[in-house]
Amino acid sequence: CLCVLLIAIFFVFGLFQKDMLEMSFPILYHSEYVKPGFRDTRNELLVLQELFLKEKIDSNSFGTISENLFPWIASVPKLYNDIKNSTVQRGIIYSFGDNMFYMGFSTVYAMRFIIKTELPIEVWFMGDKDLSQKNREMLVKLIPNVSVKNLYDYFDQDQLEVSGWNIKPFALLASQIQEPIFVDADAVFLQDPIRLYEQPEYISSGALFFYDRSSTWNHEGQWTKADKWFKRLVPNFSFRLNNSRFLFGVSEHEQESGVILINKVTNFIGLLGAGLLNRGEAQKFLKKYFYGDKETYWVAFEMANVSYSFMSGFGGSVGNSYKTFEGVDKVCGRQLAHTDHDGNILWFNEGITVDEYSRGGKYIDPNYYLMDLVGRPSVWTGEYPDCITYENAVAKPLSDEEKRIIREHVEFDTNVEIYLKSHAK
Repeated sequence: CLCVLLIAIFFVFGLFQKDMLEMSFPILYHSEYVKPGFRDTRNELLVLQELFLKEKIDSNSFGTISENLFPWIASVPKLYNDIKNSTVQRGIIYSFGDNMFYMGFSTVYAMRFIIKTELPIEVWFMGDKDLSQKNREMLVKLIPNVSVKNLYDYFDQDQLEVSGWNIKPFALLASQIQEPIFVDADAVFLQDPIRLYEQPEYISSGALFFYDRSSTWNHEGQWTKADKWFKRLVPNFSFRLNNSRFLFGVSEHEQESGVILINKVTNFIGLLGAGLLNRGEAQKFLKKYFYGDKETYWVAFEMANVSYSFMSGFGGSVGNSYKTFEGVDKVCGRQLAHTDHDGNILWFNEGITVDEYSRGGKYIDPNYYLMDLVGRPSVWTGEYPDCITYENAVAKPLSDEEKRIIREHVEFDTNVEIYLKSHAK
């Protein structure tokens, strides 16, 4: 009995010593899956969230921790208080530069004149080399209630260390919109995005994310290392991940970040965490595990213990419908469909051309959509363009209104360059 007791004491002391080493000298601590410093960052985010919930954002403790974690923000408490006191409650955020200007302009134009949303729209960019003065002026001149904003006017450029996709959380943070919807330039809505605010998933949590298609097409093994990395970092993850495809070896992708909705008044710390994961050394480390920015949102919210929800359904295909040999429906199309809470198609990504980055290429002409309701890679056949089918699958036809929206968007996009040149003077 004495031997067993001694062994137990040494074991507990060993764990304690290991934890003390990690807390005291994080740069010396090494794990195969958790980079030194990530655990400290998570602990600090948890402290910030606790202070935030206690309405102590103006306390010295909050100020000191936030100053160390977010050197690119002049004052995190001031940033939050400005957002909390903002008069702009809801709106849409885009981010694109000159290299995607035609697509971005066409998408914003469709949002305002085809979807006819009345929500204010912001377009964010990073410096003069990203979006030219001429293109900025065209956006403001030709589309009502659009403002164009330079991220470097809000955050320290030298400290930011951000490029490409990773601008998203910073644009979301900098915007004075309290409940912003970030929309990718290739995301096409078939309903007014104001409907996102009505979704039960958003109302219950204050943050709404969408699932990516289930996929096991990773050939380099990052996926298996990524789930281990996360489980080591957040071993007590929330109930939201109880059926996670990513964490339990079903899919290498969990989130699709083409559309993100966050209430910054209530879920501010989670968004700050997403910013941390999308800059500097953290971003460089995580890019070997995740594709772009998309997984960093739910990861950051888990790290900070901030609530969020995923919309039900695991994406689907928008395209043309066929019958399989078994007599069930199969829909093929590159565009990834997303529905609202009631199962009606809300938006899709990958733009309106068969090859989303090919201007002047073939445009889509879809008639049906079929959603993945089970979240398994096996429903995707591997054919090109992406085809989905499964037992008892029943494709839904696009309505006349949904077809009209796509048709009018295609008609405008076909002539967007001519339209812009005619208004350039």
